[in-house]
Amino acid sequence: MMSEFRRAVSLEPSSVNTDTGEFGCTLFTNGEATDGHLIDVGTLDVPESIPMFVDHVADPTRRAGRLHSPLRMGHGTQVGDAKIQMTGRVDLEGDGPLADIRRDLFHGIVVGDVASVSGRWRSTSPPTPRAELAKAHYAYRGGAGFFFENAVALEGSIVGLGADPKALIGRSQDDRKPEHVREFWRAWGSSGDSAGALAALAAQARQIPDLVEIETSVGAFYVPAEVAGILSEGRTDGQTDEAAGAVEQSSEPPPEPIEKYLRFLERLNDGFADDLAKQIEDGIVEVIGRSQRGIL
Repeated sequence: MMSEFRRAVSLEPSSVNTDTGEFGCTLFTNGEATDGHLIDVGTLDVPESIPMFVDHVADPTRRAGRLHSPLRMGHGTQVGDAKIQMTGRVDLEGDGPLADIRRDLFHGIVVGDVASVSGRWRSTSPPTPRAELAKAHYAYRGGAGFFFENAVALEGSIVGLGADPKALIGRSQDDRKPEHVREFWRAWGSSGDSAGALAALAAQARQIPDLVEIETSVGAFYVPAEVAGILSEGRTDGQTDEAAGAVEQSSEPPPEPIEKYLRFLERLNDGFADDLAKQIEDGIVEVIGRSQRGIL
């Protein structure tokens, strides 16, 4: 079993300090993610300061700075009600190629070209399958996923999830920048991780209020409650059997709530995972078709 795990979240652009190279972020939460793993942030051991890399690559060319001052917030008695905030500080000092890269990386954060961080942790004792927890435990759920009650934070990273590929390409082709800076952006822009992007997308979706999880033959989706009713029953609330039958025969586009959700997916994926967005949208459309034919 793997002993190290990662979780990506969006950083907080409103907290960026251009003078100090600092920004705020929520590095760990006890919220859901696609792998089903859940961290007990109340017992997670987070040192006062941990390294900050780029894409979890622990070598000098990918060292960005440090994360410090962990602050625990929330009660940790329900899924998604607790988090650990930290302050990231990109090292803006120094001379030479690596310092140039760090300064340009921070500028990418300032202007919004880079917008995600990821925390990495290690379990310090065997995690408990969530399906084996007492049913009264807040972290209990059937299916896959572990509950990490004893773990230690190892490092945090600035990651490319959610980055605008057009912006990264633009930075890599800007001949006003030194070649080593442009090469950094070229290398980063070509190292997309679809599985990681999907995990980050779903983790962000789970934090949006009023979404409901539905399990389907093509995976789990997080949709507005009214859409969940349509996907699971093939009808809107109050729809008669006759109306439901009409939907089955109709060539009209899907109901408005589904259109709203597809637009939500497009916005969430805009600019960094068009192919992934298409894959998810195709899955949703397939589920819609199945639900309308009564075979979900």
